[in-house]
Amino acid sequence: LDVLYMTRIQKERFSAKDGELSRRGDFILSREKLAAAKAGLTIMHPLPRVDEISPDVDSDSRARYFDQAKYGMYIRMALLLRLSLLGRAAPPRTDAFSGSCVCPNPACVTNHETYLPRESSGGVCVYCDAKIQRRLPPKSKN
Repeated sequence: LDVLYMTRIQKERFSAKDGELSRRGDFILSREKLAAAKAGLTIMHPLPRVDEISPDVDSDSRARYFDQAKYGMYIRMALLLRLSLLGRAAPPRTDAFSGSCVCPNPACVTNHETYLPRESSGGVCVYCDAKIQRRLPPKSKN
């Protein structure tokens, strides 16, 4: 396999006579089952998982479901931004935070999701519209 896309067993799609629950353990992905898989395999899952992927698979370099969830968040953010701009011209992107600025809004996503780029447009945070504050570089001790 090149890609293994895991999903949970959807018990709501089975009747009691199908015996879905009796075979549940057959479909759990574990390190042992991955032993024969190729090194380039990509394991994906839409999350949240129930019990279909053993937690010991999380540390496997082939497990990409957490990245999948993170990238999906970026895509949803971009789509929401584009949808909010329908019928309006997009604001010009000017400066970036680049570590020298900080959003003063404690509820801003950039203060909780540290992997997000800190960007501003026209002196306001692109995520929450708060006026950004510039930090001065630390003074040299020399």
